[in-house]
Amino acid sequence: MSISIREMKKKLKNELEAGTFVNDSAYKALAEYTDIFLTLVCQETAIIFKESEDRKLTDEHVSLAILEVELNVSN
Repeated sequence: MSISIREMKKKLKNELEAGTFVNDSAYKALAEYTDIFLTLVCQETAIIFKESEDRKLTDEHVSLAILEVELNVSN
């Protein structure tokens, strides 16, 4: 699941001053980043879940995966 360009435009416009022009390439770059980040989080979630030997995947697994991805990206 990816965020739609329409939703991204709304979120970005809410953060910018009124009347700010945003080039379409900016939305494409944001969409690419979110897709890559989502893929990394899903992959890490699967690894953490498998290592935990739990019977069901929970938000805790996802939270740990997000932290792991953020740590790896910042290094």
